[in-house]
Amino acid sequence: MNDAIRMMESLISPEAVRRAHAKAEQDILSIHLAQISKEQNVILAEGRDAGIARIDDDTALDEERILTARNAMANEKTYSHEEVWNLLGIPD
Repeated sequence: MNDAIRMMESLISPEAVRRAHAKAEQDILSIHLAQISKEQNVILAEGRDAGIARIDDDTALDEERILTARNAMANEKTYSHEEVWNLLGIPD
């Protein structure tokens, strides 16, 4: 699995890889926080206003990320599923 991930990462720009890793880390941390708060029966109400502000900030970042990705699409090589299977060594 790691070899397949590394191969796919080698096919996209380093910036796209960095963004994907950062987003994955953020998602993993959010999941862990939700699990811990549920296990400990903790309500994170004190930070509610800060959380709402953070959601607003994240929304702006997502819009910026989407626009950046949309503009970069013209420069990214596209692959058919057959090409990807061949690169990964998966028989037809």
